[in-house]
Amino acid sequence: MPSGNGRRSREDFDEDDEEERIQYGIRRARREVSWEYRDSSSLAPVQVMEQEMYHYTAESMLQMGVVLGHVLALLSTIHQYYKATLLRWANSSIAAVMERSAVRVRQLLQRCKDSMDRLYFSIIWILAYGELAWLYAEDLSIYVRRRHRFQPERNRTINGISRRDCYTFFGISPNQLELLFRHWRIPDQFRSPPARHVFSGEECFIIYLHHLMRGSPFTEMARLEFGGDPRYFTLMFNAMNDHLSRRSTTKSQACL
Repeated sequence: MPSGNGRRSREDFDEDDEEERIQYGIRRARREVSWEYRDSSSLAPVQVMEQEMYHYTAESMLQMGVVLGHVLALLSTIHQYYKATLLRWANSSIAAVMERSAVRVRQLLQRCKDSMDRLYFSIIWILAYGELAWLYAEDLSIYVRRRHRFQPERNRTINGISRRDCYTFFGISPNQLELLFRHWRIPDQFRSPPARHVFSGEECFIIYLHHLMRGSPFTEMARLEFGGDPRYFTLMFNAMNDHLSRRSTTKSQACL
C-alpha cells in the first residue's frame, strides 16, 4: 500500500515484484509447454489418465449421492406417515383396540429412523469422497509457479574461465584452448540463420566444445556452467558447426 506521503515504499515494490513472479493457469500437454515449465505446468500422459480417473470418480460419487438422496427422501416420507398414523390412533377412540398394531408401527418407525441415520451418514461420506476426488483433479488441472529467471551469463570468454574449470570443462589448459581457438579461425561474431541474433565467436566456440566434450544437455549447461537462456545454445552450436563444415569443405577443395 502507498505510504501517507503518496510515495511507495521499498516494501510495496518488493510485494509487487513477488506477485509478478507468481503465475497460475491451466496445465496442458507437455508438447504445448516450453521446456523450462514442463515439470511444473504440464501434464504427462500418466497424469492425464489420473486426472480422467479423478473426474470419473467425482462424477460417479455425485450421481450416487443424488440417488441415495432420493431414497432418503422416500424414507423420510414413510417416517412422517408412520408418525401421523400413531398420532391419529392415539387421539381416537380405538387406541386400546389398536395397541398391538401401534407397537408394530413404533418398531417400524424406529427401524426407519435408524435406516435414515445410516443413509444420511453414507451420503455425507460419498459426497466428501467425490469432493476429494474433484480437488485432486483440480490440483492436476491448475498450476501455480514462480516466473523462471535465467542466471547471469558467465564463463563465456577464454580469459573468463579459470585454469581449474578449463581442465574440468575441456581437459586442456587455457593456452591450449586459445591455440585451438586460433587454429579453427573463429570469427569475431556469428549470426544465426534468421539473422536476428548475433553471438560472439568466443562464446560459440566455448559452448560448442563443451557440448562435444561432455555431452551435457543445453539446459544443464545453462544452469550449472554458463548461465543465460539455453534456447540460444542451439543457435550457437549450429553456427559453430556450420563454420567448421565450411572450413573443411574449403580445405578439401584446396587440396584437389
